[in-house]
Amino acid sequence: MKPLTAKKVIGFRNILVHTYLDVNTNIVLKILKERKYHNILKIALKILKYAHEKKIDP
Repeated sequence: MKPLTAKKVIGFRNILVHTYLDVNTNIVLKILKERKYHNILKIALKILKYAHEKKIDP
């Protein structure tokens, strides 16, 4: 696993474990089964960029 990918997986794990968000496991399973995680990464990067532009701590 690439270091950056590992870091992102660890971050996602932290969200799941610490319940920072209400996670719908059915949606997570669907994303994994359909291999749609690249779409999630694109969305997450857009959110991160927006947060940095607005000086919001993501």
